[in-house]
Amino acid sequence: MKFFVMSRLKEPGCPGLVEAFIVDKGHPHLCDHYYADNERCKRPLWHGRREGEYAPVFQPEMIAVNWDPRWRFDICSAGQGAYFASDRFMEISRNAGAGFVDQSPLTVRSRRGVDLVQFSYSAVIFKELDVLDVAAPESLLVRDRTYSNIHRVKTLVVREGFVEPIFRFKGMSGSSHTLICSEQFRQAAGQRLKGVEFIDIDGAIWPHIKII
Repeated sequence: MKFFVMSRLKEPGCPGLVEAFIVDKGHPHLCDHYYADNERCKRPLWHGRREGEYAPVFQPEMIAVNWDPRWRFDICSAGQGAYFASDRFMEISRNAGAGFVDQSPLTVRSRRGVDLVQFSYSAVIFKELDVLDVAAPESLLVRDRTYSNIHRVKTLVVREGFVEPIFRFKGMSGSSHTLICSEQFRQAAGQRLKGVEFIDIDGAIWPHIKII
């Protein structure tokens, strides 16, 4: 099976990192408090999450308070391994058989409390895997000079028999921390995903990958 590295494509409404605060929809007074003083709501629920943890961190319903009404992306990092993904991206993921660590629908609102309904989004955490569980022996992996842990990919050859629709590596640096998907996922996505470029893993130049 072939795999593809997902690289951020610079397009209008497709930032490199989501800039939004999260408010628990079950506590509307927090929403009012946010508008009065957003300094108290800067850190999302998953801020303290440790990479590779397989425990839910989202509330059942959440509000993403966003000050950029131009959101048009299909997938974007929200930090600490969490992503905001469009309904279209989530549908492709489910149809491909992806497993989620956690997911929750989002209501996206402006700072004035106006719903932004151009796209519908979910907060999602995809599987985070150890690179040694995925890489074949002929892969070229770079170790940190100080701690000796693998922290970058130079060449990735996926081991025979590995099957996972979408994932990312844990404990990696820079572009080696981006999302990777299967050929099945890539085919299902077609040309429909805004802000995403699919690069064949066999010819990927990893330092040139723009992390998602």
